Amino acid sequence: MYVQTPILWFHGMADRIVLFEAGQAGPPFLVEVGVSCEFKAYPGLGHSIINEELQYLESWIKTRISGSS
Repeated sequence: MYVQTPILWFHGMADRIVLFEAGQAGPPFLVEVGVSCEFKAYPGLGHSIINEELQYLESWIKTRISGSS
């Protein structure tokens, strides 16, 4: 049985390590080949993580776990 794992992709718009444009290009490709991918951009965020992302991630995971049974 094939199970598709959804992807949640965060990217800071001020990222100087992985440029935002490069990060932004990935999700449309994944969607085009049939992968469920949600992209969230964070203005002013560099190559790091913030509490807002972690809170969204927690909610995103809980939603998928509760809907999988």
